[in-house]
Amino acid sequence: VQMSCLMQSEVKREVLRLHIIVMSDLLELSNVKKALCDYSSDSKGFASAQAVLRALRLTNSSRPDVVLDAVPRVLKQSRKVGDEIWSVYEQYFLALLDVHDPENAKGVLLAMREEFPDSKRVSGLAQLYSEAFEAEDALAEAREESKSSVERELLRDRVVEGRTLGRKEALEKLSAYLKVYCADPEAWLEICTIYFNNLDFKQAQHAFEEVLLSDPSNPALISKLAEILYAVGTEEALVEARKYFSRSLSLLGDGNTRALWGLYMVRASHSLMPGYCS
Repeated sequence: VQMSCLMQSEVKREVLRLHIIVMSDLLELSNVKKALCDYSSDSKGFASAQAVLRALRLTNSSRPDVVLDAVPRVLKQSRKVGDEIWSVYEQYFLALLDVHDPENAKGVLLAMREEFPDSKRVSGLAQLYSEAFEAEDALAEAREESKSSVERELLRDRVVEGRTLGRKEALEKLSAYLKVYCADPEAWLEICTIYFNNLDFKQAQHAFEEVLLSDPSNPALISKLAEILYAVGTEEALVEARKYFSRSLSLLGDGNTRALWGLYMVRASHSLMPGYCS
């Protein structure tokens, strides 16, 4: 019987505690509603703005629209707020997160960091900022990259189609493509091939120089440019061809028969020129 009485007493106390909590919550909600009502009905001055911000903080209520409207009114008279100003800043920061305003949120965060450089609470807010915006930025960047990749593939398809067209049409398509992706070696190689097949070796040289920029230490590409310069055939071009063949040879060694043969051909062509001295 005594145990039963004790249990009943514990139950009553727990019911009373829950009742107090519920009543307290209802009172706080009532205060929030009153503060919101006062704020919307009066001229939205400093006093009602401060009251509504306090009420929202006490109940952890999220009303970013109200916070973003009330905070500037409080900050205009920040001297009246005292140390409570930093609670207002935090409230403002969280509201900015809610409405996805990274620029202003960052400004508020920097102000809090400057005031409290070693604060764990501010570090926690910085983590919230990072989670809210930096991950979003990374996702947006990935989406943009993906979009760019798709657009690039579509343009490349058009370039491939251009191979079946005449020289002029193909060059026009490739030139349009390179205005968007000026560092694409494959497109420059296409242009080089068109010019080379049409015996326009000087233009082929310029195009292949752009190809070489993508991998300037590649001995095969270096030898290819040397061969195009050899095809240009001028004395200046032959001097350049010899330099490139020598460069390719230095990268691969004596096993680079392509460069060795190229040097021989350059020397032979050079020796036929007027005024040549070995």
